Order: sequence, then structure tokens, then C-alpha cells
Amino acid sequence: MQIITQNVMNKFMAEIDKIDSPKEGDLHVSDSLIMKTCAYYVGAMCAEFLDGEWLYQPYDRYTDYMTEEQATRFYLSDQL
Repeated sequence: MQIITQNVMNKFMAEIDKIDSPKEGDLHVSDSLIMKTCAYYVGAMCAEFLDGEWLYQPYDRYTDYMTEEQATRFYLSDQL
């Protein structure tokens, strides 16, 4: 999986790094991101605190697969 809106993911990771004393099972979900596996889609990532460290993984897919242009339009319209 590739994250296209890397700036959003970087901001999310920075916010996670600031969490003081996380507890096992803590779960935080990112803002919408444009991601790509076999095609582009808009979804979210999550960070879950497991075994003493943060595990980043896909959380939800908000759209079907689409072109990069369609994903960008959807992402931008969701940000307004």
C-alpha cells in the first residue's frame, strides 16, 4: 500500500508520537488519506498500541477503487 497524501500521514504520526503513556489497545484513526494498492482510493489509517509500540495499519476504505484524479477530487471535496 502506498500513501499518496503523505503530508497528512506525517502529521498523524507526529500527533501519535506526542501521546504520553499510551495503554495497550489504544487506537487512534487518521484523517482521510488518498491511498493506493491496486488502484487509488480514499480511506484512513490507524495507529494501535500493541506490545509496547505503535502499529500503523489501514483502518477503513471510504470509496471504491478509482483513478488518481477521481480520488483527488473526492479527497478535496471531503476537506471543505
